[in-house]
Amino acid sequence: MNTTLIVLSGLIAGVLNVAAAGGSLISFLALSITGVPPLAANATNLAATPASFLSGIPAAWRHRQTLHSGLASAALGTVAGVWLVTSLSAGTFRRAAPVLLVMAALVLVLQPWLHPRIQRHQGTQHPISRTVWLFCTGIYAGGFGAGVGILVLVVLAYTTTWPWLTVTASKNTICLITSMAGLGTLALTGAVIWPLAALLAAAMAIGGLIGQWLLRRLPEDLLRGAIAVLAAFGAGHMAAT
Repeated sequence: MNTTLIVLSGLIAGVLNVAAAGGSLISFLALSITGVPPLAANATNLAATPASFLSGIPAAWRHRQTLHSGLASAALGTVAGVWLVTSLSAGTFRRAAPVLLVMAALVLVLQPWLHPRIQRHQGTQHPISRTVWLFCTGIYAGGFGAGVGILVLVVLAYTTTWPWLTVTASKNTICLITSMAGLGTLALTGAVIWPLAALLAAAMAIGGLIGQWLLRRLPEDLLRGAIAVLAAFGAGHMAAT
């Protein structure tokens, strides 16, 4: 196992999770490249991801009343997603992983196109629809997770009348809750390689703090493009092996 690669990928993933999106693609690829089977790599990566969002705990507390059932729905969806992905055989997930990587990369690439459109959209209050869609995004968060923040952003923008800053802060809160729910559920499975998860989590926590500082200092489009290229490389690597 290449410890240096794992630590570096965790640092980069933590930075990107906060400063852009989809950083967990990097750490997933690093685990896969170092020889961790895809199913175990996904579970270990998901278990480490909450550390990226530790700096979002104060915001989560402030927005707990705003989201109400949305948080519970997203958390339940995450539990369902973890159950679904851990129910798959290793061979099935290995075949699905390249497809999931490409899907996550597409979500990231489309973010610049989606962002101005959802920001201009005057949403309407649809609490039932919001709850259902957050459950669905929770399933994705528990099953794979990379790029889920963008999906949550779209759901909130189109099912609420909240101002954009509230939508963004609520998105971060939901990502924190889904990652914590995923960690709690994964703890009950045997899929996580805990020493690796602890190493990744420590690196992600530091990266998340750095990401807060870099948030307004790095070109987001460059970060997003780099992640998409790495995801495409990873998908090709996994499909070929």
